Amino acid sequence: MDEYGKVRFIVLKLNNKSKILEIGCGAGAFLAALRINHPQLMIYGLDYSGPLLDTIRTVIPDGLFFLTEAKSFPRLNFKFDFIVLNSLIQYFPDVNYLELVINQCFKY
Repeated sequence: MDEYGKVRFIVLKLNNKSKILEIGCGAGAFLAALRINHPQLMIYGLDYSGPLLDTIRTVIPDGLFFLTEAKSFPRLNFKFDFIVLNSLIQYFPDVNYLELVINQCFKY
């Protein structure tokens, strides 16, 4: 893992009972790296690519992953400890979309 990756994980201050959601989880590189040092994390992800979600489901079979856009969160009855948008927002169409996503994050 490079130094940048180490810093990202340190800043999160995870514990093994943390619930983490990655918006735009893709094939799971970020979440899989987290899982190495925190095997009991409760991992969730959103992505709009079905094939990428198929990949992450094989990498993290006990995670829960949703096929949806970043602005469309699933309805869940709990809060997340961390919500991560890792290398994602540069792909949003405009700042209004980013605002929609951030507003959704505050609900969870």
